[in-house]
Amino acid sequence: MSEFIDPSRGEFVGDGVPRTAGGQPYDPMTNRVLPATVSVCSGGYRAFRSLDGFVSHRLRMVDFLPLGVGHTLFSGDGALGKSSVAQRLAYRVATGTSSGAWSGEAHGVLFILSEDGGGDVKNAMSAYGMNDTSNVYVYTEATDPTLEDAEAATVRLPDDIPYLREMCRRLDIRLIIIDALSDSMAGMNLNRHADVGAVVTELGHWSQNDDVLVIGIHHNGKSMTRAKLSPVGSEAFTNKSRTLVSFEKTDDDHYVFQLTKANRIKGNPSYEYHFAERTVFSDEGPTPVGIIDSITPTDMDVDAIRASKAEFAAQTEEEGNPAREFILDYLNEQGGESPAKDILREGRAQGFNETELKNARGRSRDPRIVTRKSGGTGKGWVWAIEEGSQSIISSPAPSQPASMTPLTSLSAPNDLTMTPLSENTKGIMGGNKTPLSQYPDDVDFTALTADQLDALSRRPGLWPMKVHEERNRRLRAAA
Repeated sequence: MSEFIDPSRGEFVGDGVPRTAGGQPYDPMTNRVLPATVSVCSGGYRAFRSLDGFVSHRLRMVDFLPLGVGHTLFSGDGALGKSSVAQRLAYRVATGTSSGAWSGEAHGVLFILSEDGGGDVKNAMSAYGMNDTSNVYVYTEATDPTLEDAEAATVRLPDDIPYLREMCRRLDIRLIIIDALSDSMAGMNLNRHADVGAVVTELGHWSQNDDVLVIGIHHNGKSMTRAKLSPVGSEAFTNKSRTLVSFEKTDDDHYVFQLTKANRIKGNPSYEYHFAERTVFSDEGPTPVGIIDSITPTDMDVDAIRASKAEFAAQTEEEGNPAREFILDYLNEQGGESPAKDILREGRAQGFNETELKNARGRSRDPRIVTRKSGGTGKGWVWAIEEGSQSIISSPAPSQPASMTPLTSLSAPNDLTMTPLSENTKGIMGGNKTPLSQYPDDVDFTALTADQLDALSRRPGLWPMKVHEERNRRLRAAA
């Protein structure tokens, strides 16, 4: 039964929608009659709109980046030049020398800084030969409206986006660089998908609706997995960004960035960039400034570079695998064992992903890190340093040094039982069923394959140490 709110005008809201006496929806705030498919909502109006009412766009580029498609994330380790690449793009946009959609058009640039100051950006623009920097802006905060004490500051996202958008429209600012993005998200949990997603989504809407480039500069975690999984914090940093630019450096000092996520670009183009040093005359006198001298296409792949580094790290994990070291440090602090879920949670906060942590646990040989049920119904799994490990020294028995094992606990040599390697690892020795010597000193380790070394590293006694020495020898020979 329809309920009339104003019988004199004949309006009713039987289905929750204000209507005229004739049943036509209308806006009671403006008295505007609405189309039958439109209704009022808290943010304005809502409706199902036909595709005929939308404008389709062609792909437009500004140098190497797609324009107006959403938020762009620059991610990589420190000291790779992410900020420098962004500064070079800023110079080209501000001077009208960029290629693509803005070729020949100069537009304003905004820097939101938390790691560098405005003076550093000014020196960089000078190093590129830019004399008039009146259309390059820095977000500042001050106590006086004259801005005499203004200092570069970061913003509070997403709350400040409406203010930023309005100011950028007024000043024709089309490139916005947030360095560093995470510093503008104060108070948010960077590992929480909802928190990060809310910010990156709003930055994406800004880019799409105002046809601007919004670049957030971010750091990688410690993980050496695929580049898309590397930005520290929630996966929303990657998932909600429309373009991901991943930065890496090869072992022979080639600097590379790659569009590892770019929805509308064919393939994942890579570029090599080269540094140069210029001397500029700052307000305090001459000073050297590092800039990006050139950016050229390359066939180097960021994931391939990362895989090579990960392989090397795996080969030398006994000398210091970051994920393994983290697990051992954490377990030592917890007395030798801890619930697996606690280790994984803390590891993610330190920049590792779950796969890397589990692989590091499984590959640790000296000491071994075992996993077992903690006991009791409903109890979870724990990770623990294997009893007798060198990583934890138990309280000594009376009259026995803590670092020594009582001689009475050792078996005589003739009591040792050694299983031939060919029986333990069928097929690894290439079908050779001749038992390997019981004693490491009798084996020529230089003649063994990597698989054979891996198998020997699991044997007790001096075998792991001898394998470790051989692996180090091979790494030095390959260097």
